[in-house]
Amino acid sequence: PKGAAGALCQQSLLFPPDSYVRLEMDGLCVFELDASQVSRAIDFGSRQPLPSPEVVFPWLHGLHPKNHLQQAFFMSRKRSTRNPPTCHRGILLVKANGDLSTARLKGAVAPDEFLQPGPCPRFIEADPEEGFSVRNFQIQTAKAALVSDVIVYGENLAESKKVAWEVAAAQLLQRQSQTAQAGNFTEYNTFVCTSPFSDFEDANSDIVAIGSDGCATGKVLDFVQ
Repeated sequence: PKGAAGALCQQSLLFPPDSYVRLEMDGLCVFELDASQVSRAIDFGSRQPLPSPEVVFPWLHGLHPKNHLQQAFFMSRKRSTRNPPTCHRGILLVKANGDLSTARLKGAVAPDEFLQPGPCPRFIEADPEEGFSVRNFQIQTAKAALVSDVIVYGENLAESKKVAWEVAAAQLLQRQSQTAQAGNFTEYNTFVCTSPFSDFEDANSDIVAIGSDGCATGKVLDFVQ
């Protein structure tokens, strides 16, 4: 499939989400999956071609409307936009309790790296308001959350579902904002893993970076470690 400007769009086993159990609450929806489905989705996603640089940059650099220096640099070189790229579909793994020292899947992040909780959860505004940088590695998790389906997992299903609903609320707010600004949006969804972490350790250990005992498995290459 192609998106804006004919760019090839990444495919995913998570989209469309029709084959997953759908939960609904207060106008939001979350989809359920198990450990094996998480593993298959990650494996499939890892085999997709990376998006073309001109599709994701300079958006990934951070283009805050108040940062005139950053805006001027990129606007002088090409037409820049704050709207997320429409052809990227990543997978963001989120551990519900935020403790990444144990039971950590490969590449998993904590909710507070991209999510602002509260009565009206929203994604963190990561673009720097001042200064100039063409790197800004520290904002990449928050940027990735805007262009990814999110899978929440954990060691307590009730906690995982709570975080999943917060992410779903933030996604809805993002869709509304993007529609108001650009007139369209790319649909991303939230999933919650209903399997205990032991299912990953027993049958899907290839994506386990740190076991439930707090020891690195040595089975995955994880740049965060």
